Amino acid sequence: MTPIEIFLIIIITIWTLVFIAFGVALVFVLIQLKKALDKVNQMIETAEEVTQDVGNSLKNAASGMAGLVTRNIVTNFVKKIVSSKNSKKPVR
Repeated sequence: MTPIEIFLIIIITIWTLVFIAFGVALVFVLIQLKKALDKVNQMIETAEEVTQDVGNSLKNAASGMAGLVTRNIVTNFVKKIVSSKNSKKPVR
């Protein structure tokens, strides 16, 4: 073998090892990225559940307030009807 062939074999071997090391490092980076994205996804799902719970609570509170307002309106209306019937004297 000539010195150039030996030199090329050494260079090719070194580059092969460098690319293998780069590939392994890239795999580790991608694994860490997947773990980070899984954590972010879990946080987003938790936030979504919390916002749904808060939304449901607000809907229930609004429904309760609407019920109280409606009850107050109906009660006042019934009182007016009863008082108007009591204030009228029957004509004979």
